[in-house]
Amino acid sequence: MAGNRTILLADDEQADFILFRVALQHAGLDHYLAHVTDGQETIDYLSGQVPYADRTQYPFPDLLLLDLKMPRLTGFDVLRWLQHRPELRKLPVVVFSSSEQPDDMAESRRLGALRYQSKPPDMPGLVKFALELDRAWLSPPQPGDGLSAAAGKQKTTRPSVRARNNSRPKR
Repeated sequence: MAGNRTILLADDEQADFILFRVALQHAGLDHYLAHVTDGQETIDYLSGQVPYADRTQYPFPDLLLLDLKMPRLTGFDVLRWLQHRPELRKLPVVVFSSSEQPDDMAESRRLGALRYQSKPPDMPGLVKFALELDRAWLSPPQPGDGLSAAAGKQKTTRPSVRARNNSRPKR
């Protein structure tokens, strides 16, 4: 499987971070998993604020997994902030929450999340989710996938913001 991509997991639960890291390993994915614990840290990380200014140590993510219920600023606050950042338009955002409330799902989509995933209750579900994320947003389309490069790029664009610079620092 492809690797060397960066996933930023914004979740205040350390256990969820550890479980998702294990799920990536079980899935055979070697993506780098960065972790922040609240909405303000998420914004600081994405905007390269101290202590996240060194992009060698804190690479810009290829995917943001965003919990909704976090301290300081919520996942909804982060989604609203992203709407005003045209340079981050191509950053795929997947809400990864324990909430199964239809209103939370609808609001997340309205604010630009590309997918809403309730946290799976077991490791096989987490592994399946990790593989789905990899295929949808982290690995290039494979021959026979039925996805063109243009189709892959199109699905990572949130409608309410503009394109960002796609350059990534080398690690």
